[in-house]
Amino acid sequence: MEAYAWGEQVHLWSGGADHLLYTLKPHGPVGFESRWNGPWKLVEFSPDHAYLAISYLFDVVHIFSVSDGRELLATDTGYAQGGTWADNDRFVFGSATQVMQWTPTGGAKSIRAERWFGTISSRDGRWLAATAVTDSLQPHVNIVPVGGGQPFRTGLGSSPGFVTPTVVWYQEERPSQAYDPTEPDGVYHAFDVTTGTDQVFRFRAGEEPTAKVAADQPPDNWCCAPGDAG
Repeated sequence: MEAYAWGEQVHLWSGGADHLLYTLKPHGPVGFESRWNGPWKLVEFSPDHAYLAISYLFDVVHIFSVSDGRELLATDTGYAQGGTWADNDRFVFGSATQVMQWTPTGGAKSIRAERWFGTISSRDGRWLAATAVTDSLQPHVNIVPVGGGQPFRTGLGSSPGFVTPTVVWYQEERPSQAYDPTEPDGVYHAFDVTTGTDQVFRFRAGEEPTAKVAADQPPDNWCCAPGDAG
């Protein structure tokens, strides 16, 4: 089973056959005045492979049933800002003004009145993290327990990535003279949700992340310990 995009079309290959799921809406030239407004693209299966989510800046978020190709969700809440599957069938995604959650039984609903960019989930599905950019002057990382409990908010920061189910790496931000009010300053933090501690750390030579984590990319290119997601 595979999902892929060909031109403006999103296809699902399953059961030995190719199925056209969706055609992205055409759009004209668009300028992105901020790194937080860049195009976000996502095609991702739920962990149990029962559903497929498509997140695209101009089409927001769509969710399909893999078994029969039915469209189960087409949002109407503004530009998509990235999403993630938490647990088997819970999809959490950011819009222009709020954080949304979709489940097969409950549909879509708002869970936070914030603008999240690049939402990610811990490997065990118990924690969510994202860059909160409701105020572009003060981007920070939000870390929220899925089942309820104490959330955490960092200082100026962006681009979180789970390196273990309970430890989040992120980049510190500093004031910038460029178009965006802040930019990464090269300092990395490790936040431990079990203790609520936030520590600055520096890589030794040769141990830096394998590629720079851009603010408009999901943090899937961190250098991680074997078996860790991040």
